[in-house]
Amino acid sequence: MPASLWTNSLASNAIAGKQIRRRVGPVFMRTKSRTRYRLQLASLAALLLSISSACFAQLGGSSLERLAGNTRPTPLSLEEAFPYYVSQTDDGGLQITWTPARGHYLYRHAFAFSVLAEADSGIGSEAAVLASDLEFTIPPGLPRSDQFFGDIEAYYDDITAIVSLPTPLASSLPDAAVLLIEFQGCADWGFCYPPQRASYSLVSADQESSNTNSQP
Repeated sequence: MPASLWTNSLASNAIAGKQIRRRVGPVFMRTKSRTRYRLQLASLAALLLSISSACFAQLGGSSLERLAGNTRPTPLSLEEAFPYYVSQTDDGGLQITWTPARGHYLYRHAFAFSVLAEADSGIGSEAAVLASDLEFTIPPGLPRSDQFFGDIEAYYDDITAIVSLPTPLASSLPDAAVLLIEFQGCADWGFCYPPQRASYSLVSADQESSNTNSQP
């Protein structure tokens, strides 16, 4: 090859190499920058995740519910929501007094009272009904529109129901006789307790009088 052609070829290759380096150099730098940027993002995401996990681990269940917008309270136990006690009246009747917790109410239509003889009294294998739908007196309740039962009468404050026992039954109650107490209530925030059935052991008037006289 003539010297002039060989010199021109070298010059052309050198120029081409510079052009390739000019094209490749910026591309390589851009790729390196993107890789570094992605690594930084990954590190930042991992840091945020660890911080979030630590924060949520320190929060209790109620706090998490509040963060999620759930402010619904926890229902009280039945004993806390509607405590009651039973006592006898001077005329041989019974009075049942409830003290609903704040924000809780009882339904007037849900009250019912019966007298049963339990199985261990010897009357059959199951509790025998001695008297059902006993008469009782109770003051008027607060009229309101209820989400569960419509128009009702509610009791938010102390309420006493006075139950009358039939005269023949009151003087001859079996030892295992019980008063069946039925009631139901709800909380203002939307929780309704199921209908309740509680029992109270009864003592006949003669037995109570005998027990009272035998005391010193």
